[in-house]
Amino acid sequence: MKAEVETRIIGPIALLQEVLPLVRKGGGRILWIQTPSLMPIAFDSSIHACDFASNCLSRTLQQELLPWNIPSIQIRCGGIKTPFPL
Repeated sequence: MKAEVETRIIGPIALLQEVLPLVRKGGGRILWIQTPSLMPIAFDSSIHACDFASNCLSRTLQQELLPWNIPSIQIRCGGIKTPFPL
């Protein structure tokens, strides 16, 4: 769980903190590639916890970056129909 959180939450936030001054200066935007995290699946709790946290962080960041007109954009991956039964 610790490795998952460090990789999927702590790492991206640390990177964002480093590049945010450049994003402000250049008038850029923040893009988040995310899964919908709508339905938890057994034995994947660390992945789902990170997905929920990432969704929350990106929405909160969108509000926090309003004064600088920096958009925080969520790109949500959708489900793919496959023959694999759930």
